[in-house]
Amino acid sequence: AKSLRRFRGDASKVNVRGPGLKKARCNQTQTFTIDVKDAGHAMLCVGMVAPNGLPEPELMVKKNNPTQYTVSYKVVEAGEHTLCIRFGDEEVPGSPFSIAT
Repeated sequence: AKSLRRFRGDASKVNVRGPGLKKARCNQTQTFTIDVKDAGHAMLCVGMVAPNGLPEPELMVKKNNPTQYTVSYKVVEAGEHTLCIRFGDEEVPGSPFSIAT
């Protein structure tokens, strides 16, 4: 059996910002930025759950450069969505985020 890789990144140093972290409109693309410049090296995981409990299907993470990512998503259901961002084994500051529509 393979052992899981241990990450050396520090999730507490990840900077997440942008309008898409608080509010969204149905069927309109929202964006926010994730900056891992001071956080070391680890795997970045981003996921969103719709009010019905299912994963939100339209979410894309684009790597702008080695330390910055832009996340875009489009919600199709009104209500409170939950956005989770992990860096390595830990949640980044503020995660999980509650996004209202």
